[in-house]
Amino acid sequence: MYRRVGWKRPYTKAVLPAVDHRCYLPRVALAGNAHLLSGNHDEALCTFSEAYRIKPDLSGGQVDLIVGCRLGVGLKRLSV
Repeated sequence: MYRRVGWKRPYTKAVLPAVDHRCYLPRVALAGNAHLLSGNHDEALCTFSEAYRIKPDLSGGQVDLIVGCRLGVGLKRLSV
C-alpha cells in the first residue's frame, strides 16, 4: 500500500526551517511520511518528539488524521 521513498536528511533540513516553531502538524507529517516510510526510525522519533513537545496533549486520533491509521500506529509504537 505505501511505497518506500528515498527522502533523506536534506529533505528535513529544507522543510523544518520553513515551519513555524509553534506548529506541530508538519512535524507529525514529516515523521510519518518522510522518516518512517524511509526506514529512518531515529529521525522519525526525534521529529515526532518535537511535535509532542509543542502539543503535549496530542492524541492518537489526531495523529491518525494527519498521517493515516497505518503510519499513525507506527509512530505511536516508536514513541512508547
